[in-house]
Amino acid sequence: MLVAGLGCSEDDGDGGGAGSEADAQRRRVDAAFDAAPRTDRGAPPADAALDAAADAAPVADAAAPPADAAPVVDAAAQIDGAAGPDAAAPRADAAPPAPDAGEPAPLYRGVAPPFELGSLATRLVTVAAGQDGAPVALRIWTPTVPGRYPVVQFQHGFLVPHGLYDPLLDRIAGHGFVVVAPQMYPADGIPLGKPTIEEETAAALTVARWLRPSLAARAGVEVAFDHFALAGHSRGGQVAYRMALDLGDEAGAVVALDPVDQSGPVCAPGAGLTGMPLNLAMPALVLGTGRGGACAPAGCNHVQFWEATQAAVWHVVTPENGHMDMLQDDLAACGLTCAFCPGAPNREPMRRATAGITVAMLRGALLDDADARAWLDAPPAPPVSLEVESR
Repeated sequence: MLVAGLGCSEDDGDGGGAGSEADAQRRRVDAAFDAAPRTDRGAPPADAALDAAADAAPVADAAAPPADAAPVVDAAAQIDGAAGPDAAAPRADAAPPAPDAGEPAPLYRGVAPPFELGSLATRLVTVAAGQDGAPVALRIWTPTVPGRYPVVQFQHGFLVPHGLYDPLLDRIAGHGFVVVAPQMYPADGIPLGKPTIEEETAAALTVARWLRPSLAARAGVEVAFDHFALAGHSRGGQVAYRMALDLGDEAGAVVALDPVDQSGPVCAPGAGLTGMPLNLAMPALVLGTGRGGACAPAGCNHVQFWEATQAAVWHVVTPENGHMDMLQDDLAACGLTCAFCPGAPNREPMRRATAGITVAMLRGALLDDADARAWLDAPPAPPVSLEVESR
C-alpha cells in the first residue's frame, strides 16, 4: 500500500502563461486537462448487460422539448454562475467537421499536466429526452478538434442538476475525453417519487446502450467505446460502481467522487453495496472529502468504497473540502439539496483538483499511461490538501 500526504499549491489555476486563442477562451470556463492513449483492447464484448437493462422501467425526466427538436449547442452555457458578458463565449471552431469515413483515427494523446488546462477547445451539446430515442436528457462535453477520443459517462448526485457539473466536465473534456452527463430524473428538490438505486442503475445502463450508436454524430468526433469509463458523484458514484459490476470488462475504469452508499434517508452501514466485496474488472478511483457531513455520512461514504473494492484502487481524500465543492460556484439551482452540505468558501481549487485527479486516473487506466499512474500516487503541487493511498 502506498500512502502520501500532500500540501496545497499557490498556483492561480490559469495553467501557465499566455496561450492560443482557444486556451484564452477555455480559461473563461474554468477548464484544465489532457489525455493519453492506450493500445486498443479490441472490439468491445457483446452488450449483454446493457441489453438486459433495456427492458427496465423508464425513469421519468424533467419536461423536455418535443422529441423531434433539433440538438441544441450551448455556445454560451452558464459556467460557474457566470452570465451575460462573463459567460463562456462561442468558440471559433464550435462546429467541427464530422470525422472522415474509413479507418478510425488514432486515439488522442495529450501532454498537459493534469492540474493545468488541456490543449483542446471544447463545446457543449445538449440532447433532449426522447430526441432520436435518447432515454433521458444529456449534456455532452466534447473536444472540437476532429479526432478519436475515449468516452466517460458521468452520473450526477441525488437531486443535483447535471448542469452544475459543467465546469468540472469541461475541464476533463479539454484533455481529450468525450464526457456525457445524463439527467436521470427531475432535479426538483423533492426526494419523493424518485427512482430506487436499482432503477437508476438500470436506466443508466440504458443510456450507455443508446450512446454506442448515437454519440459520435452528436459529438462531431470519433468516439472510442473500447476506451470507456464510468464516473459519478455522491449517489451517482454508487450508480457508477453498480454499472461497473454489471458491465465487467466492457468498461476500463470507474471514478467515484465522494460516493454515498445510501438509498434511503438514513445511513445503514453494511446494508448497502459496500457490505460485500466489490470485485471490479477494472481499476477504480475513490475520491473522498473530509467535510462530507450529512451529505456523505460516516459509515456510508468513500471509506467504505475504498475498503470494499477488490481491484487496483486509489483513495484520494481532500480533508478540508466538502461534498459539493467540485460543482460550479452558483448552486441556486440545487436549492436545499446543496445548502445542507458544508464546504470550502472557494470551490475553484477543488474543481481543479478533482479534474486533475480524474484525468490522471483516466489516462492511467484507459490509456495505459504509466506516467499518469505514477503522478496519481503523488500528485505534485495540488491546489488543495490531498491524502493518497493505493493498493
